[in-house]
Amino acid sequence: MKLKTILLISLITLSAAVSSQDNNQIPMMTLTESRPVHRPPFSPEEFMKRQEAFIIKEAGLTPTEAQFLFPLFHQSKQKQREISRQIQSLVKKGKEKDLTENEYLSILRTIDKLQMNKLKIEQSYHEKYRKMLSNKKILAIVSANARFDRRMLKQMFRHDDHKRKNDKRN
Repeated sequence: MKLKTILLISLITLSAAVSSQDNNQIPMMTLTESRPVHRPPFSPEEFMKRQEAFIIKEAGLTPTEAQFLFPLFHQSKQKQREISRQIQSLVKKGKEKDLTENEYLSILRTIDKLQMNKLKIEQSYHEKYRKMLSNKKILAIVSANARFDRRMLKQMFRHDDHKRKNDKRN
């Protein structure tokens, strides 16, 4: 159970990091392409559109369900991104070499509390989704979002591998 929770937290953090990314140098790929395609700088709006389209298709959402879901979905992700930024700040602070063991412990405990807050946010939004969506549909949404995140992560790694190979050749 703890492993599943940690994996879920990691995936949510990854999703937040990818969707809040502002690196203008990384080529983007569509979900079906196997090699990088140079595109304009990262656009959060474009990312959200692609994410929505993927979730709608994979979870089989009706237009009414999608119209209900996505404002809440994006609100939830925004709150989780804010917490992820706080966690990143704490991790950065934890890299300082002159901290005491108690300061490290305090950072770890704060990170743990923030991770739990992220899960509570997700849980509260699942409750909000239940006002219009079945549990089966909510699970399909969660699953589709996880698949979308994995595909985006794979694409990022493919680009990094491609870039490293090209850098070695030069």
